[in-house]
Amino acid sequence: MAFTLPFAQLLIAFMILVVALVLGRAVEKVFLRFFSRLQVDRYLAREMGLSFALERTVAHLLAYFIYFGGLVWALGELGVSVRVLQWVFVVFLSVLVILALLGFKDFLPNLFAGFYILATQKIKVGTTLTVGEVSGKVIGFSLVETRIVLKNKDVLFIPNSFLLKQQVVVRA
Repeated sequence: MAFTLPFAQLLIAFMILVVALVLGRAVEKVFLRFFSRLQVDRYLAREMGLSFALERTVAHLLAYFIYFGGLVWALGELGVSVRVLQWVFVVFLSVLVILALLGFKDFLPNLFAGFYILATQKIKVGTTLTVGEVSGKVIGFSLVETRIVLKNKDVLFIPNSFLLKQQVVVRA
């Protein structure tokens, strides 16, 4: 049975997409297992006080790059011009940059505020803070948030950037 050229190209493009999906998923699983064994997230939480799912994020990004590479390759097999593929690549990277900026828009100010609070040592574990109408004892501090326990034993997580923007009363 002879295939016409357009059908053969379509079949090849489809196979490329399937291989890219399978390969991307396999690479994602391998890297997730690798990063989990290194305990990257646990290290970030313990040493830097950051609760960020870096293991999963990096594994997903690697898979997405493989998916995108397969998509570009499949489109190339279908005869899509290089100029169109360049525009697809630019749009893809733009979306990634926008998503990254949106993801870090709260994280970065809190991180810088955490460095400032750590450098000035104005807030330490054991001190009592009053922020607005809320008062409690500091039980933990990380680069992105400060944890205080209230009188009713509830734990309040306060973003560090909020502490720099509000009037805070600190009692040792």
